[in-house]
Amino acid sequence: MTFNKIEKKWIYLCIALLGGAFFWLLGENGYVMGGDSELYINFGHYSGVQPLYPLFIQICRKCFGNGIYLDAVSFIQGGLALAGCICLVRFLDKSFRLENGSVVVLFLFSLMPYAIEIPGHVISHEIMTEGLSYPLFYFFVLLVLKALFEKKSLPLIGAHIMSLVLSLIRPQMQFLFAVVLIIGVYMIMKKSWKRKMVVFFVSLVMLLGVCGLELKSVLWIDGVYERVFFEGHSQNSANYTVQARVLYASNAEDAELFSDPVMKELYQKTYAKMEEMETTWRYTPNNLWRWKHIVGGTGMNSRIVQGYVEEYLRNDVGLTKDIEVEQTKNKICGEMMNVLLKKNWGRYLINSFQLMPSGFVASVLFQKEGFYVLCHIGTLLLYLAAIGIVVLFYIRRDLDNRIAETVLLISGTAIMNVVSTNLILFGLQRYMVYTYGMFYMAMFLAVRALWREYGWKFRKK
Repeated sequence: MTFNKIEKKWIYLCIALLGGAFFWLLGENGYVMGGDSELYINFGHYSGVQPLYPLFIQICRKCFGNGIYLDAVSFIQGGLALAGCICLVRFLDKSFRLENGSVVVLFLFSLMPYAIEIPGHVISHEIMTEGLSYPLFYFFVLLVLKALFEKKSLPLIGAHIMSLVLSLIRPQMQFLFAVVLIIGVYMIMKKSWKRKMVVFFVSLVMLLGVCGLELKSVLWIDGVYERVFFEGHSQNSANYTVQARVLYASNAEDAELFSDPVMKELYQKTYAKMEEMETTWRYTPNNLWRWKHIVGGTGMNSRIVQGYVEEYLRNDVGLTKDIEVEQTKNKICGEMMNVLLKKNWGRYLINSFQLMPSGFVASVLFQKEGFYVLCHIGTLLLYLAAIGIVVLFYIRRDLDNRIAETVLLISGTAIMNVVSTNLILFGLQRYMVYTYGMFYMAMFLAVRALWREYGWKFRKK
């Protein structure tokens, strides 16, 4: 009996066992603490922390007790990750009638985002938002593909809901609203563009309205969360992230932009410290590793300015309640950000574009110092190959254009993630790898289809 003649149920049983060993046994046992884990565990008022992950941890604490609840979090995250991988592979299997070997290959590719910290640990072990957002993103992509392949609106509605859930775990994921919007427009154009222009434009306006409502819903739900649990109000995390980025792009003479003497003094103290720490654009190295200086400088600038603002609020203003300090600090940082951004937006964009190459590399390859230039060349070739595949599968009628839709969805989502994240924050590897394994899954499906259509015929000749 050949491998491809084994019943599919045994193949899925084997990959489930393999996946279980990967997610629950590989690397460090139990849970692993990350840089922000304390923020989620302590369940306090922290700007930029979305509500769903801290609530998930608190539910686990209530259900499993203080002794083992973090182990339970890690176990549940591993189970969700395994389910996400298998469900996506199963959907592709049914859609393209895959052989057993192809099922195994796709499953192995699907594990790639979770393996970026190997040999240390699997990402699902971490008490970090990625433990939930990675597997839920797999379900998001599954729903979008189902909507595209079956030409039905119900899965797309599910994708809207999933994008909202993901945005309430990580603010970075709000770019998915744009993904769903584009997919919706694409589906409308395929259905009604040539038949009824009125239907097209009415549907487009409705879709824009839904996406706008979703963006507002993120702020509204976050506000309810803050009022119910902390007697606070929703805060704009961009007041910290964008401010830290624009501080990196600023200059000493920008102190003259502030008419308020308090704001001017805070900026002068902040900039003097930044000069001492060499965390401004003037110290950016002129090489491919410049992104490390921008990321490190941005993080340091955030700590510097928030430290001075908090010192002012506690010592000079006399605020004592932590939540009052946090809310006022957020407001002051937002005001400073707005003033600086009006003058330094050009340098801010330059720094954003300088961050993007490393983000694109991280979305499809590991970043290795020994051959970093080759990593950039390889990344460019992979994205060009994806574009070529999309064009080829759309123009050739003998090829399945669902392959083109799959490659376009995955590569397009990766590009939007890299661009949007680096415009607001910076593209750390863990932020960029959502589509990492899926990219190779889609490319494998394309190569398989080309081989079946042309390669096998050529070989027979």
